[in-house]
Amino acid sequence: MAGWGGLCSLDFSLVAPIEVENMSISKNAMFKSIRSSDLVLILLAALSLAILFLPKGWLTYSFELDPTKYPANITSEANGASQVRWLDKEKQIWHCDLDEHYKSAYCSLTINLLNERWQGIDFSRFNRMTIDADYQGSSKTVRVYLRNRHPRNFSSCDEMFTKYNLVEVPVEYLTEAKPFEMASFGVADWWLALKNIPLEYAHPEFKNVVFLEIQTGSFHKSMSNTIHIKKITWEGQLVSDEILYRVLAAVWGLTILGLLVVRMFQLNRDIKLNTRHQNELISINKLLNLQHKQFEELAQTDALTGLLNRIGIRDSLLAGVHNWNEKNEPFSVIIMDLDNFKNINDEFGHDVGDDVLVALAN
Repeated sequence: MAGWGGLCSLDFSLVAPIEVENMSISKNAMFKSIRSSDLVLILLAALSLAILFLPKGWLTYSFELDPTKYPANITSEANGASQVRWLDKEKQIWHCDLDEHYKSAYCSLTINLLNERWQGIDFSRFNRMTIDADYQGSSKTVRVYLRNRHPRNFSSCDEMFTKYNLVEVPVEYLTEAKPFEMASFGVADWWLALKNIPLEYAHPEFKNVVFLEIQTGSFHKSMSNTIHIKKITWEGQLVSDEILYRVLAAVWGLTILGLLVVRMFQLNRDIKLNTRHQNELISINKLLNLQHKQFEELAQTDALTGLLNRIGIRDSLLAGVHNWNEKNEPFSVIIMDLDNFKNINDEFGHDVGDDVLVALAN
């Protein structure tokens, strides 16, 4: 009994730590996996919020134009009596006295933006424009032209070959250097009608602006106007809001998809690992059950004859009495005694005595 009990204790002590250790390893691996995926999502969420609430100035680029660095000329309408003159040509400060009797009177400053390769400036990348200027007069607005050159409209014999992209800017936008949207520009109606431009080409274009023109306003004209354009600035976004949101959505989608794929592989790996451990435990339990059954049989039978010993006889009697009481099943007990068996041991030895017992049991 002591040997059986000791062996069973040894087997169970070997099995239990294996199961606990495997469960601990699996939990630790799962915890690390969850922590890493959560960390990725937290970092991505923080990055998304930072991008969305980042000041727009951090994601913009700008171009500043100093008018004094470019050649310029001033003109007035051809058929009227308006007078225009430089007050300071170096600083490009000019004065205009409009003809009060001519309905279409105007004065204009034209800045030539052509470089040495006869190319203009591409303003299509920008979405805001700021004109910093001084103005003296009572007009409410100033006309701004960005005149774009395109091969479709070009003619060496035509002074109106550039597309007249026009916006009427309130004077306070100039004096206070307030930005306005490039989307405010439209193509001048008179130019579209003069050139008979098809509707599909009637939109503003800024790919190759060769002239920048500042004119006196269309309405509430002041007869006396003094204008000084100090600088003009364009601003554009490095990435448009639409593209930014699409990129964020794509990054989120790919990240979640990637985490799901990784998680599926991890779960598949854990399932295979747990199945293998379960199979190992089942094999060990089968072995322990077999050993347990063998030790039970050894504990209830005599090792020499194979007959029931005292414990086996007791269990058998108890089972017989129980069946008799519960099921009325009869049972009987036969008791045999070997007379003078001690004389066999004394005369022939214990080995012969053992053989006699075995022969009698069989």
